[in-house]
Amino acid sequence: MELKVALHNIIKAHTTFPYTSSGTDVWDILKLSDRDPANPANVILFYTGWSVNAAQEYANGAGWNREHVWAKSHGPFSEDVKGPGTDCHALRPCDVSVNSARNNRHFDYGDFEYLDGIDKVPTGCKTSSARDVWEPRDVEKGDVARMIFYMATRYEGGDGFPDLEVVDYFPASSAEPKHAFFTTLMEWNKIDTVDSFEINRNNVVYSYQKNRNPFVDHPEFIDLIWGPPVIVENLLPQIANISYSPSIPTSSDILRFTADASDTDGTVQSVRLYWGLSADNLLNYSEMVFVDNEYTASLSPQTAGSEIFFAIEAFDNDDAKSTSEVQNFSIGSVNTSISTVGNPGFIYPNPASSTIRVEHKPSESVNICTSSGKILIQTRDNTIDIAHLSKGLYLVQIVDEAGRTKKSGKIIKE
Repeated sequence: MELKVALHNIIKAHTTFPYTSSGTDVWDILKLSDRDPANPANVILFYTGWSVNAAQEYANGAGWNREHVWAKSHGPFSEDVKGPGTDCHALRPCDVSVNSARNNRHFDYGDFEYLDGIDKVPTGCKTSSARDVWEPRDVEKGDVARMIFYMATRYEGGDGFPDLEVVDYFPASSAEPKHAFFTTLMEWNKIDTVDSFEINRNNVVYSYQKNRNPFVDHPEFIDLIWGPPVIVENLLPQIANISYSPSIPTSSDILRFTADASDTDGTVQSVRLYWGLSADNLLNYSEMVFVDNEYTASLSPQTAGSEIFFAIEAFDNDDAKSTSEVQNFSIGSVNTSISTVGNPGFIYPNPASSTIRVEHKPSESVNICTSSGKILIQTRDNTIDIAHLSKGLYLVQIVDEAGRTKKSGKIIKE
C-alpha cells in the first residue's frame, strides 16, 4: 500500500470549486472536460454517449445534470462539500432520467438493458431487478473503474472527508463509505483501456483542480496497489445445516429458518436470510439472530399457493462473504392434506428402496424434496425411480398447474 499512500499525498491538496456559482463552478469544468470533439457546443453524456447542448445545463429537467460516479450516499457527502462532492475527476454530465435510474446502485454486471423514458430508448446500460447494480456500456467500464479507484485513493479520511473504500460485497448500509464491486472493477480496468477522450478530460480537470487521476496516467497502478483478488475457499465463511419449519408450511404458519455459520480464520460478523417469490428476485432480507448455537430468522405467514425462494449469506470479520444455493418451497392451504410416514395413502410402497408409485392427476406434477424443501426430483410420472437417493426421509408434494401444493406426504428411502 506504499504506492497508494504516495499517490494520496500527491493528489490530496487539489484546488476545489463550488458545485454551482456565478463564477467558475463544476458546470463550467464539465463543459470542457466532456466536450463533444465533433461538436464543441455539446457535451457527451456519460452512460449513454448522447451528445447534447452544453449551455442548457439542467434547464428544469429538460437538459443534463451531473452524475456522481461514486454515489453521494455512499459516504455520505453532498454536492455542497468541496471535496468528494465537487471533485470533477468523478463527476460526469448525464441524462437526468438515466442518472435517476442509476441512483446509488453499485457497479456490477446487470441482467437486462435499461430502456429510458416512456419511449423506452436503448441506453446500452444494464441493471437488475434482483440486485442493486448498474452496468455501464463496455466503452465506459474502465472509466468507471478508474474513477472509483481514484476516489478511494484521494479520500482516506485524514482531511475531514470520509475514508472511501472499494469492497466486494453489498455494504450493510448505503451510508457506509464503501462502493462495490471490487472484483468487477478490477476486471473492467483491464477490458476497457484508457482512450483519448479520457486522457483529454484528465488534462482538463488537472488544469483547474491541479491534481490528476493517476490511474488514467498509469492504469497498471491499480494492480500494483490492490493486486489480483485472491479468494481462498476454506477461508470464506462456511454455511451448513440450512432448514426451515414447518417442513410442509401452510398459509397460517409462521416460517422459521435456521442455519449454522462458522469461519476458520476469524469470526462470523453477520448472517442474513434473503427471500422472494422467484429465484432471481431475492429482494427481501432479514438479519438472522444467533440463538442456541444456530442462526435463526422468522417470516410472517405467506399466501397459500405462493412459492418462497430463499438463500443464506454469511459475512466474516474480513468482510468475506459466502452465499448458499437458492432453495424453495410452496405454501399450502390450511386444509392441505398432510399424510403421515408409513401410509401416506397416495404413495406406495413406503418405505421403498428403488421405485415408488404416486397417484395423481395427469395435469399435476410430483416433487420429491429434502426435509428442508429442496426439490430433488420433479416429474409428471406416476412411477418414480428413487434408487439414486440416499437413505433417509423425503417429502413428496403433488402440485397443480398453478403451482399450488394439493397434497403432501413423507416417505422413507431404505
